[in-house]
Amino acid sequence: MKYNDFPYKRISVDSQKELMAGWLNRFEKAESADEQISVLKEVDEANREYSSYQAIASLNFNRNINDEAAKAEKEYYDTIGPEMQEIHNKLDKAVDVSTFKDELRAMWGDTFLKMIEMDLKTFDPKIMDMLRKETELRNEYTQLVGGAQIEFDGKTYNLAGLGPFHTDQDRDLRKRSYHARFQWFAENADQFDELYDKLVKLRHKIAVTLGYENFIELGYLRMSRSDYGAKEVANFRKQIVEHVVPIVTKLRQQKKEILGLDHLYFYDGINFKEGDPKPKGTPDELVAGAQKMYHELSPETGEFFDIMVNEELMDLVNRDGKMVGGFCTAFPKYNRPYIFSNFNGTD
Repeated sequence: MKYNDFPYKRISVDSQKELMAGWLNRFEKAESADEQISVLKEVDEANREYSSYQAIASLNFNRNINDEAAKAEKEYYDTIGPEMQEIHNKLDKAVDVSTFKDELRAMWGDTFLKMIEMDLKTFDPKIMDMLRKETELRNEYTQLVGGAQIEFDGKTYNLAGLGPFHTDQDRDLRKRSYHARFQWFAENADQFDELYDKLVKLRHKIAVTLGYENFIELGYLRMSRSDYGAKEVANFRKQIVEHVVPIVTKLRQQKKEILGLDHLYFYDGINFKEGDPKPKGTPDELVAGAQKMYHELSPETGEFFDIMVNEELMDLVNRDGKMVGGFCTAFPKYNRPYIFSNFNGTD
């Protein structure tokens, strides 16, 4: 079954509330760890379905931000997201005070319980409307960046489409292409500034409402950082300055000599005077080469990559209307991942 044939539907919040009420009742009345584990397995199965449909809706929007049908599906899941969090928040609280936590830990590991503890610290029903607004602002950013149309040398490009010019061996071409890129950002600066301002203030308000001084601690919890925080990251930044920056400075000096330049500017990102190596072959040829490599690596990796190719679980090439960047998502219900990228002829 190919990606476009994956079954998809809108999950009903009301049906989820009804199901969760039953699960919660059984969990709280359970007289053994096995009973609670059985309930949590049922919940996990439902979560796999929900997260799969949510991922499909989000992916389809990122594949074409101009597709109104895809936008509507993503907006639906964005809208019900906080309600789904509220539904599961009740069960998380029950798990957190379970008399069988040791057995649950033995079954799924300590990280399972840590994740629940962090989830409980990042949500409260009183922030639901703010969470919806936060997602709305993020979607506005996605549409703004993904919809970039930049005129350069008589043609129109999106942000990823300008990439090959940024690494061309012609220094003037690199400079002009970057100028075109930054000119677009300058022309849209008011929109970016407004989105940034609204998002910062909203996230601060969410954090304060949850009892935090600011968004920093909440941000670490949202990213599931249970083993390090701001203190450790501050030390890491210090080590970067002390140990990495001197090495990078030497490398930059070497690059300046290799390129034969008196001074390096932001548009001098190439590593060789004749230009950086570029992928050889069409996107299809590159995928075929990767397929051959994975088969040579092991039968398992070869079989896995065959599935990715045959079921069309990769969207690799840059095009208009496609969100910039790259990521991997997954559909637990179908036991399949998906790779999203923007091939543009560079590394």
